Amino acid sequence: MSGVSSESVIKKDAPRWHYIYYALAGFDLVTVVATLILSITILNIYTSSVDENNAWATRAGHLSDLSLVLVRVNTPGNDVFESGDPQAEEQRLKQYHAEFGVLFKQIDEDIRSLDNKALSTLLLSNMRKVQEKEQAILKEARNIFQLYQNNEQNRAGMRMAIMDQHFASASTELADVNHAIRSQQ
Repeated sequence: MSGVSSESVIKKDAPRWHYIYYALAGFDLVTVVATLILSITILNIYTSSVDENNAWATRAGHLSDLSLVLVRVNTPGNDVFESGDPQAEEQRLKQYHAEFGVLFKQIDEDIRSLDNKALSTLLLSNMRKVQEKEQAILKEARNIFQLYQNNEQNRAGMRMAIMDQHFASASTELADVNHAIRSQQ
């Protein structure tokens, strides 16, 4: 060996395994970080979907409440035949109409705040029909009370059938809104 020391030959020929370990450690670190980021992203998507589902479930619950109030609005025009007291039934009608108005306004504002404007427009259109039918129920109930006071129970009974038709139409519109909400949910 002329001029080359045995130490320098060993150093040049030594395997470089430690670089492979560094590469594997770096790969492991990238994998752990990517997994953590993916887990956080999935958790955020899940949380967002649960929040969205809760919002739609709340809307459906409010719509169910409105449906129950609509049933109440319809009852005084029917109950007057049993109670025989049109003034008391008129007071109940006013109370139920006020409840309907408060809940309707709340639902209307919620629908207007939706990001999906096409869906919002469709739901608002259906809700307007519900409101129109509720007004028709009120009108018929007041006609029934007037006819009942005038001792015209047969004519009042005919008006009751018309009032119940308006109620059925309003219920159908509410069912359409509920179907659209459930589809979104």
